[in-house]
Amino acid sequence: MPSDEGEGSQDMARALYEEGVAVLEEARRLRDERLLSRAVGLLRRCADAADTRVARCRRWTWR
Repeated sequence: MPSDEGEGSQDMARALYEEGVAVLEEARRLRDERLLSRAVGLLRRCADAADTRVARCRRWTWR
């Protein structure tokens, strides 16, 4: 697989993870369920982006 393929999804996953962790820390500090829900949503999107990248790698490997 070319090294630049999937870079965008990796960058997006990293950004979502970092934002999710920051929101999670803030939610914990404030004990805010709304922020906790937002953090969970961001981290789920991060996992989805990572799964997409893994699926692309697998498809490339089997070609």
